[in-house]
This record gives sequence, structure tokens and C-alpha cells, in this order.
Amino acid sequence: MLYALPPEALSKLEEVKATMAEGNAEAMAGFTYKEQAMFLTMLRRVVDNLSRTPKD
Repeated sequence: MLYALPPEALSKLEEVKATMAEGNAEAMAGFTYKEQAMFLTMLRRVVDNLSRTPKD
């Protein structure tokens, strides 16, 4: 399935991306690149764990 953003949303896309980048920089402040990579790897594993269908 293909989705498209309406023109109103597209006009705000750059602002949203900049805001997300600022939030990411704030959240990761003080972490080394290696620590950031490790954190994101573990966070992806958590998301994967929670996305699985529970076993009966």
C-alpha cells in the first residue's frame, strides 16, 4: 500500500524533521557515538520483542 502526504503536511515536513533532529540531539547529549549505537540496537530489540505475536 502506498501513502502520500497531503500538501499541507508536505509544507511542514522540513520543520518537523528539524524538530525531530533537535529532540534527538537533546536525548543523546553526553553519549558517545558507540553508546548511541548500542542504545539504538537495544531499543530496536525491545521494539521487536514487543511487536511479536504472543505465543498461545
